[in-house]
Amino acid sequence: MDWLAAPGLVADVVTLVVMAFTARTVYLLRKERLAERDRPSGGTRVRLRERGGPRVYELPLAMRRTDVTRAEVQGRINCIPRFDRTKQYGIAYINSFPFVERIEQLQALDYRGPRLLEVWCSPAELKQFDVTFDTTSDPGPDAVQEAV
Repeated sequence: MDWLAAPGLVADVVTLVVMAFTARTVYLLRKERLAERDRPSGGTRVRLRERGGPRVYELPLAMRRTDVTRAEVQGRINCIPRFDRTKQYGIAYINSFPFVERIEQLQALDYRGPRLLEVWCSPAELKQFDVTFDTTSDPGPDAVQEAV
C-alpha cells in the first residue's frame, strides 16, 4: 500500500463510523417521537375548578404536550365567554408557583400521570365567566389544593 493512500483510507473509515452513529441517533429520535405521538393520552385537558366547591368547567379542546405553557393556557381561558369582555379575567392561581410546577410536570417527556391541568379558582373568580359549570363530587386526580 502506498503511504499517500493511507490518509484517504482512514478518512473513509471515519466517515463510515460517523455515518453509522448518525443513522443510529436518527433512528432512536424517530422512535421516541413516534412513541410520543402514539401515546394514548389524547392530550392535556384543562379545567377550571372551584376551590372548596363542586363547580367545574372543562375547556372543550385538549392541548398537545408541547402547547402546555402558561401563555397558551391563559389564551385558552381568555376564550371562555365572560360577562364583561372589556376587562381581563383574573385568576390568582395562574400566578402561583404550584401552577408553574404543574405545567413543567406536564411538559416532561417521561411524565406518565394524568394529563389534566386544573386551575383552582375562588367562587368570586368563577363568577366572571358566562358559562354553565358542571357540579361533580369527584375531586379529580389533582385534588390537592395548594394555598395561593
